[in-house]
Amino acid sequence: MINNDLLNLYQTLINLKGLSGVRFCYGVVKNINLLKPEVEAIQKTIEPKEEFQEYEKERIELAQKYSKKAHKIYKKSIKKDFKNETI
Repeated sequence: MINNDLLNLYQTLINLKGLSGVRFCYGVVKNINLLKPEVEAIQKTIEPKEEFQEYEKERIELAQKYSKKAHKIYKKSIKKDFKNETI
């Protein structure tokens, strides 16, 4: 079973947990308990490391800083081009 399928199955079982029927609920809870350690291990490997999170934060700050600056320059050039066309 692929990891993605395992995660989808786990989520589906969690959603089915509230349905009626004692035998059904028992089977669902038993399967959830079997899958829980595997799902936790997969989720732990999916989480990004702290170094990457720091890098991503700095990257976003730089992108916002320079995109604002680029946007201001772009606005000025548009106004300038528009004035030249109307003359």
